[in-house]
Amino acid sequence: MGLYESQGWTGKLVRTAHFVQFVIAAVTCATFAVDVNEAKSKGLVPDPRWVYIVVITALAAATSAIYANPFIPRPACTIAWDMVLSVLWFVATGIVSVMVIEKDPAVDKDIADCTWMLLVGGIVWICEALATMFYWLNDRERRDRFTGWALV
Repeated sequence: MGLYESQGWTGKLVRTAHFVQFVIAAVTCATFAVDVNEAKSKGLVPDPRWVYIVVITALAAATSAIYANPFIPRPACTIAWDMVLSVLWFVATGIVSVMVIEKDPAVDKDIADCTWMLLVGGIVWICEALATMFYWLNDRERRDRFTGWALV
C-alpha cells in the first residue's frame, strides 16, 4: 500500500498534509518565479536568491506530489529527505526575512507576504518528517507487500 494505510484517519491526515505542502510550495514557487521570469525577459541576470527559492519550492512540490500517491512505497530514507527539505525551507525563510528587515528594494509586498508562506512550509515539512519518523519507529507493522495481510 504505501507508508500509511490508504483508509482511516491517518491516511486522510497524511494526504491532507501532502496537499497542504503542495499548495504552499506551488504558491511560493509561482510568486518567486514571476520575478525570475521578469528579470530574464528584461535581459538581466535573475537574483540567485530567488532562483534558489524557486528550485527549493519546485523540489518540495514534486516531492509532495510523489508522496501523495499511496501506492508508491516510501523507504525510511524519506525521513532524511524531509528533514533536508525543511532545513532548506528555513534557509529560504531566513534569506527573505533578512531582505525584508533590511528594506531591500528587490522585495515588494508579495515577496514580503511570502515570508510567512516559507515559514509555514518549513514548519509543515518538519512536522511531516517528525510524524514519519515517529511512525517508522513506533507504529510500523511489516505487512506483505502483495496482499497486505501477512505479517513479515
